[in-house]
Amino acid sequence: MQGDIKTTLPKYVEEHLELKISLLHIDVDVYEPTMTVLENCFDRVVSGGIIMMDDYGTVPGETRAIDDFLRDKNLLIEKLPISHIPAYIRIP
Repeated sequence: MQGDIKTTLPKYVEEHLELKISLLHIDVDVYEPTMTVLENCFDRVVSGGIIMMDDYGTVPGETRAIDDFLRDKNLLIEKLPISHIPAYIRIP
């Protein structure tokens, strides 16, 4: 998919209502694109799915967007035992 994620991703999701996601890997680093991904894809991640956040805790824009989006959700941000990045969320 080419173009600005803030316009191309919402259009893609709207055109593919059947879209289901097992693994969502977020690696866009900046607040607005990260929020765009979460706002458009979070509800498409299936139960048992994983949201992988490549730079959570190291890149301020991505970290703040994820924290803002998840603020009212009861989800645990986990980290791999061998590295502080990436972080991930398991969808119940």
